[in-house]
Amino acid sequence: MRVESLGERHRKGLRAAAAEDPAIFRFMAYPGEFDRWFDDALAAPADVAFAVVFGGTEAGSTRYLNYEAHHRRAEIGWTWLRPSAWGTGANVETKLLLLEHAFERCGL
Repeated sequence: MRVESLGERHRKGLRAAAAEDPAIFRFMAYPGEFDRWFDDALAAPADVAFAVVFGGTEAGSTRYLNYEAHHRRAEIGWTWLRPSAWGTGANVETKLLLLEHAFERCGL
């Protein structure tokens, strides 16, 4: 299990993960518009987006929202995972990795 800074190299794998079930994006800002969501994730100035890599392949995404190093704070959100990762503990491990990174490496 890894959480990697989101980059263009993740687009194809995350598109495949998102396509497994339309319910994944049902409550997102752009329902059914993966590429619009992906482009927004790369461009959002106050967010830090990540790809979740589980079982050797892209399994979903998550973000630090409203990241403000000056105030030493961030929110965690916009998390989604492909259905094959549901119920596996991948979400819990993802959050642990994000919290560890925030507290131990970013000084939040």
